[in-house]
Amino acid sequence: MNESFLEKAKSGTAWYNFLASLQLTVWLLVVSMLLIVLGTLEQVNWGVWHIQKAYFSSWGCFYPLNTAASFRLPLPGGFLLGTLLVINLICAHFRHFKINVRHAGISLIHGGLVLLLVGGFVTAAFQEESAMVIPDGETRAFTEAFREFEVAIVDQTEVGKAKVVVIPDDLLRTLNNPEAELEIPGSPFKAKVEFYYPNSVLRAKSQMPDGTDISATKGIKGFAASSPVALKRLPESYNDNVGNVPSMRIELLANGQSLGIWL
Repeated sequence: MNESFLEKAKSGTAWYNFLASLQLTVWLLVVSMLLIVLGTLEQVNWGVWHIQKAYFSSWGCFYPLNTAASFRLPLPGGFLLGTLLVINLICAHFRHFKINVRHAGISLIHGGLVLLLVGGFVTAAFQEESAMVIPDGETRAFTEAFREFEVAIVDQTEVGKAKVVVIPDDLLRTLNNPEAELEIPGSPFKAKVEFYYPNSVLRAKSQMPDGTDISATKGIKGFAASSPVALKRLPESYNDNVGNVPSMRIELLANGQSLGIWL
């Protein structure tokens, strides 16, 4: 490094010098490589999509993810590392280069790197992946997300229109009082959620004797009447090739009166 570079590197406040320093760049790149290696190793146990969310689409994480591990190493997540790299690049650029035609090339390269990092953050934070499955001879007006779940209440009283109110999986996981009445905004209903299992299996009682007897007045009522059914809660699956099958028992109420119990 020449003397001019060193003088510029120490010409501001301590914080600005730190954020624009080459040492910070090197450390961020080293930690990024460590995060990639550890995240790749964790994919063996947790699957690609879960690790993508836990390690690279987060502000912080622990290695290993298993909460029963005797020691867990705290690590910055992909969002935090990307944010610091952008700040470091911008501070270093304006520390060492002036905006003029002479430095147009390096400014274009640095701008492209910033755009790449910011674009990756926006995509990871706000993207929604879904697919529209259209059987032969039918129509569809919605898409399906195969890794996200929700309970949908559909009002089809108007011909050709449907009003949909959903209860997302994240909210259902927090409900632990089966007697609590959940207000459903945008609808005249309230709901009582007896239980919600992120993963489960539903079988005829004769096929799964160790399962919990289950009943409902709506939904599977006809099937359950002809053959008693049983439900068993399963550990949540993080295998990309083995999906989860959530289940819940929910009672809808209107004006204090029960409309039925659905499974």
